[in-house]
Amino acid sequence: MIKYGFYNSVSGDRTYDAVDMSKMFDGIITDGVYQLIGNALATINGAGMSVIVRDGKAWFNHTWTINDSDLTLTVPNSDLLLPRIDSVVLEVNAS
Repeated sequence: MIKYGFYNSVSGDRTYDAVDMSKMFDGIITDGVYQLIGNALATINGAGMSVIVRDGKAWFNHTWTINDSDLTLTVPNSDLLLPRIDSVVLEVNAS
């Protein structure tokens, strides 16, 4: 199928959504965190049971994410006996 755009709508005959707009960057922008912008969304230890996500920018699954200041996330207390590994994940949820 051939797709093309963008043209002005005539009587509502053309509709575009966010994915249509973002797909024009396919092949130019790849999914991931931009390593040279800000602190590349790096994580560092915060006070107590918290982790800090530093500033940065990412492109993932046709969406962009910009964090322009430190973001503190609270981590729940761990089990006293069982080891664990915590992860900070960038999730795209279109709903």
